[in-house]
Amino acid sequence: MTPRPRRIQRQRTRGWTAPLDTQGRKPKYVGRPTLYGNPFQVARVAGGIWVVFVDTAPGVTGRTVATVSGEREARQTAVDEFRAMLRTPGGAEQAEFFARQLHGRDLMCWCPEGMPCHADVLLALAAPASVPAAPAVSGAADSRQPRGSPHTARPSRRTAAPSTGSPPCRCSSTSTTS
Repeated sequence: MTPRPRRIQRQRTRGWTAPLDTQGRKPKYVGRPTLYGNPFQVARVAGGIWVVFVDTAPGVTGRTVATVSGEREARQTAVDEFRAMLRTPGGAEQAEFFARQLHGRDLMCWCPEGMPCHADVLLALAAPASVPAAPAVSGAADSRQPRGSPHTARPSRRTAAPSTGSPPCRCSSTSTTS
């Protein structure tokens, strides 16, 4: 039986390297600048108050989702919002894509162990039993991104124009500064 994927806290300690899984692969980094990153962020503001907010576009301060009194509660709120986002009609396709991409992989994030982290939501998706069989398509089918994913704004030679209801791209590589 394949061991269940696990969450690993990324370290900046000199000489630290990420542990390999049982198949000799490095864990997949799922922090914020990646496709898998949680758009819901937490920040401590004056007086020990914590705010959970979501970025609407790269470099644009987003809307506040919640204001809470503790870090753990703020992190849990951000994780709950991420989970809820993946349960929406547009998020379901994204969740399926994440499940195929992260299937059986250990995940790595900066969140401290013992604190709520969106990687725990992704781990549930990446569990081997929860992943449907990928469709048989010639080429690297799993490397394609589904329509409606946050990165459909990128030109693609493999797909037609993105559907009209797709969300805007959240990646930092599509900055509109000129």
